[in-house]
Amino acid sequence: MNSLYDARFSIFIILDILGICLSAFIFKKFIKKFPNKLIPLVNISMSMITTICYLDYHFQKKAPMLFLIVMGLIDGLAATGLHQLVKQTKQYIFIK
Repeated sequence: MNSLYDARFSIFIILDILGICLSAFIFKKFIKKFPNKLIPLVNISMSMITTICYLDYHFQKKAPMLFLIVMGLIDGLAATGLHQLVKQTKQYIFIK
């Protein structure tokens, strides 16, 4: 493999973002005492862990650690942004 980026990574990122959005929904819906302020932090932490594990396994420790951390942060922020987009759009479209 010549590059750090391939199609499998794109599929992983999409599935990871959807999984993290689902976990944020589960935290919000089923754990009533979980503070809303911590959901983005949990999303970013989970994303960094999954991305670092995936890329470290996939590239057999050839990728620089800074690249792994940055990709995890971007992935977590994308999941948080997608969660907020759906939440706020639903709020304005379905006005009660």
